[in-house]
Amino acid sequence: MSMIAMWFRKSLIVAVIAAMGLGALPFVNAYAQSANPPATPVLGHASSDRLQKAWAKDQTAYTRIGKILNDASSLISKIQTRLDDAKAKGKDVSAVQTALNAFSTAVNNVQPIYANLQTIVQSHSGFDESGNVTDPTQALQTVQNFKSNAEQIRQAGLQEARKALHDAMQAFRQSNRSATPTPSSSSGGASG
Repeated sequence: MSMIAMWFRKSLIVAVIAAMGLGALPFVNAYAQSANPPATPVLGHASSDRLQKAWAKDQTAYTRIGKILNDASSLISKIQTRLDDAKAKGKDVSAVQTALNAFSTAVNNVQPIYANLQTIVQSHSGFDESGNVTDPTQALQTVQNFKSNAEQIRQAGLQEARKALHDAMQAFRQSNRSATPTPSSSSGGASG
């Protein structure tokens, strides 16, 4: 065997042994687990932070809906009074009256659903007075119940009826706008 072949053979054997030795070593560092390992989140359960944020948004929505419903009674009364006055003057108020009736019906349909939301907000199961999660399972159920009732309110068409009333009132104003006098050339003393 030639000198080169013997050197190559020794080098190959050394390389194989070195590769086998390196193959036994780990590629990453391993650490011992601490006495208090971090809790791994359970899949399918919302984190406390997410539940608190969702609950805060729910309370904001509850307040907004409550304001709409509280203002609705006086708004309906004011608009009805103006419609009665306009009708007495011979103006066509049928489109606005129809929109007002639809809005009034939507408000009446939403009232019992809003009462359910009020119960959910007042009980705030799973949350403390500050909105912090005390029981994640109950908190998740509370948020889900709120969302379900809020969806029922959305389906009741309150926002759509409110927008339709607004649009009908704007159309009525535009069609019944007083004609503004235009300056005439006869009052300015035209020269001839």
